[in-house]
Amino acid sequence: MNAASAALLAETRRRPGRLLLTGLAVTVATVFAAGALLLGETMRSYLTATSVQDADRGRRRRAARAAARRRPC
Repeated sequence: MNAASAALLAETRRRPGRLLLTGLAVTVATVFAAGALLLGETMRSYLTATSVQDADRGRRRRAARAAARRRPC
């Protein structure tokens, strides 16, 4: 074991609460990162679906207007 590892283990033996807090901080950061990724993916899929629906709606409106212009009164 090198000197750095020995120093780290000695510090852990002296203050075990610090190791618990470090583990908690890592867990919280991991959950936050996972949540941010899920939120980003959800927003991307929602915006993609919404823009496709809006584009279809616009096409249908233009087609209806064009058909109305072609119909005799």
